[in-house]
Amino acid sequence: MSQSGVLKVLIAEDRAALRKLIRSIVGGLVGEIRECPAEDLAATYLGWRPDFVLLDADMTAVDSIAAIRWIQAVDCSARVILLSSYDSPEMQERAQLAGAFGYVRKENLLELSRLVTMPR
Repeated sequence: MSQSGVLKVLIAEDRAALRKLIRSIVGGLVGEIRECPAEDLAATYLGWRPDFVLLDADMTAVDSIAAIRWIQAVDCSARVILLSSYDSPEMQERAQLAGAFGYVRKENLLELSRLVTMPR
């Protein structure tokens, strides 16, 4: 949890409609939410330092695995949950090895409710 005692979540997803859906799922469970498209991920993360990053695996301008590694290098306490349209054991393993906290298929977004409320 952030120093302010408020749980902060960054939704890094290119599609506005999906960002809105994710916000509706986790909005009542966390203190603050911000959203950004791929090209703004680094600046938004550095400027805000959220507790969770809900990261789209298929963003156009960002390699999601590289982004997980970068976030972990900047802040090893950050929890990144990779969101994917695919049931890919290989992608899950790559995300886990990069330091992801979780992997959620986009058809199972309700799973985010459990993950963002899990104690560390």
